[in-house]
Amino acid sequence: MYKQRNAGFTLIEFIITIAVMMVLLLQGVPLTMQWVGSSNIRSGTTLFNQGVARAKSRALRNGSAVTASNPAAYLVLNNNTVCAQDAATASGLNCTNAVWTGKLPNATTAILNGAAAQCVAYNDSGLPVAATLGSTQCGTAATFIVTSMGVSSDTTAVLN
Repeated sequence: MYKQRNAGFTLIEFIITIAVMMVLLLQGVPLTMQWVGSSNIRSGTTLFNQGVARAKSRALRNGSAVTASNPAAYLVLNNNTVCAQDAATASGLNCTNAVWTGKLPNATTAILNGAAAQCVAYNDSGLPVAATLGSTQCGTAATFIVTSMGVSSDTTAVLN
């Protein structure tokens, strides 16, 4: 006569199921981290593009009526915040008087022109010019690298 087995899992079946789940989890976490890091890098790059567009827009408006060799607006990176400032109200690498501000995603850092706190000045034609903001010498080009969760932008982006 045939003996009916209980309807539950055996210990061996349970251990095999846990082992398979662990292997899948160990494979999935790094892929997810790379995906999130890549997404944050794209967001950071978009943020820089928006910041340059806003700074150039303010420079072209030239509300302070500055001449071509003087800055009309600034793009600033400080404390993982990107902002656009009018030259008339800019007081340094803080974004307190900014006309536009954007924050990098969590766990994301950026370097603008080789520094974590840096600026780019734009003249009334929307072109980069040499200038000093507070005690910082601004770059004449906007080159940046964005890093997030161990993933770094593969090339240095140039925004002018």
